[in-house]
Amino acid sequence: MSTTLFDLFERYGGIMPKGGFSADEIAEINTMTPAEYYTALQAEEDAKRRSNNLQAGNEQQVKRQIFLDKCHRAGMPKAYDGCAVDTNRANTIAASSRGFWIYGNVGAGKTHLACSILKGWVAAGRSARFTQTCAMLANLRDAMGEKNEVAATSSYSKTPLLILDDLGKEAPTPWALAKIFEIVDARYSSVLPTIITGQHTPNDLAKRLSKNGDIEMSQAIVSRLLGTCTLIQAGGNDRRV
Repeated sequence: MSTTLFDLFERYGGIMPKGGFSADEIAEINTMTPAEYYTALQAEEDAKRRSNNLQAGNEQQVKRQIFLDKCHRAGMPKAYDGCAVDTNRANTIAASSRGFWIYGNVGAGKTHLACSILKGWVAAGRSARFTQTCAMLANLRDAMGEKNEVAATSSYSKTPLLILDDLGKEAPTPWALAKIFEIVDARYSSVLPTIITGQHTPNDLAKRLSKNGDIEMSQAIVSRLLGTCTLIQAGGNDRRV
């Protein structure tokens, strides 16, 4: 074992000798055995490896946050940050211009699946908009008061991918049905894909939307959605329990 600085001080009773340590003594503490050199070299390499891994981990974390920020700007709730990236279904939509009608019981994972597809869509550099149907209608109602209804409606009807969450929970007033039809019809005419989620099958949704008597408008909405969406039944127990 080589001499340490502590050894030199101990040699002189724990104090610095007058005039300091000699050149030979300094050389003693600067000399390593092969084993000590190898140990020190390994420690240095381990430290570099840990630093590189930390840097790589930080870079991955930054990239993930940038990606999530894009999803949030598209409207994805932060509660779904951990859901998978569904590139397969996103690419299917891009290739066919057909969206999905995701229906099922409460808590069956409908919104979770929609957000996974949204992530796959955004990961490819595409634009999208996610909104709860009730929130969309509230936004359009506010835009009417600000005399900005046309632009607000256009933001939903022209986005490359629109995700309407919980369609069927809104009150089916004549105005609400008219706005939903306007947006759905515009997207249908422009062959723009739409994803909807809700508890209702097509027949059930038509009944739900027409409960105030507007059967024709309700059927028109459902018909256009069926013309542009592939049905997916979300199964399983309530994921939130």
